[in-house]
Amino acid sequence: MNKRLFVGVFINSSIFDNKLIQLKKDFDRVTIGKWVEDYNLHFTLKFIGDFPINQISELKSALSEHLTDYQENLVFSGVSVLPNRKTPRVLYIDIQTETNLLLEKFIIIDDICSDFCIKKESREFKPHLTLLRMKSVSNSFYRYLDKYSNEYFGTLTNFRIELIESSLTPSGPKYTII
Repeated sequence: MNKRLFVGVFINSSIFDNKLIQLKKDFDRVTIGKWVEDYNLHFTLKFIGDFPINQISELKSALSEHLTDYQENLVFSGVSVLPNRKTPRVLYIDIQTETNLLLEKFIIIDDICSDFCIKKESREFKPHLTLLRMKSVSNSFYRYLDKYSNEYFGTLTNFRIELIESSLTPSGPKYTII
């Protein structure tokens, strides 16, 4: 039996004031898709995927030194898309840091997970906060994408890295801290 896991950081939407409200209004005019609920806002350091339940406590123990609170400014600024502008499927906010803390934690966590036969990440680590998974966009979409490309949304001054279970349900994902 397996559980779907990832290592990530939950974000309290209150740091964005009302800036997300206007962004959602603007992009609702030019996209069809599903917004990430405010209570589900998070960014992923390492997606683990299906992992044997009987090994979760061992994995958590190996990660425990890194599953903790951090004092670091995370700056949420600039909206972009994945995988690219030609075929936008995910709308996200960039996360910038003053140091390489997130990258360092990603590398360490990726290494620890590889000890559990979890494939190392081949893509470059790019911290981002997913806002919207899009099915389609109109031609006007790019005007709003450019409008928000350098927009400052807020700064988080401390955060906690967690091991999280993701249960997929018909109404959307349900996240539980392990």
